[in-house]
Amino acid sequence: MVCINDQKILSIKQRDPKSGVEFWSLPGGGIEPTETAREAAVRETREETGYLVVSKSESFTNEYEFLWNGQTYNCRTHWFKGSLAAQKPAKVISEADIVACQWLSWPNCRNDFNHNVALIEVLDFFTSHQ
Repeated sequence: MVCINDQKILSIKQRDPKSGVEFWSLPGGGIEPTETAREAAVRETREETGYLVVSKSESFTNEYEFLWNGQTYNCRTHWFKGSLAAQKPAKVISEADIVACQWLSWPNCRNDFNHNVALIEVLDFFTSHQ
């Protein structure tokens, strides 16, 4: 989910369990069998950041390789632009690989996502279509 509020991007900092490398990313994850891609994006954003969001766009889909925990995954991600449904986040119960959640200033934070060209692609798409 790409949430933009006051020229800031809702971002998570993850730590790879195997390498220990930390990097900025966007909330997201797998789709459960009973949900749509849009529902998964809303759920994952709530689970990873505590923020309740609503989707405000059609999906933007891209494909990329993602190295995680010593394995390379071929990902196909359906991104949505979201807006806050509540200003105050709920407490995040447990996301061991997430070490921070922060609103990063756009476009100043653009280089923080250079490790994954797919993130730059989706951020450029949604920030140019505001």
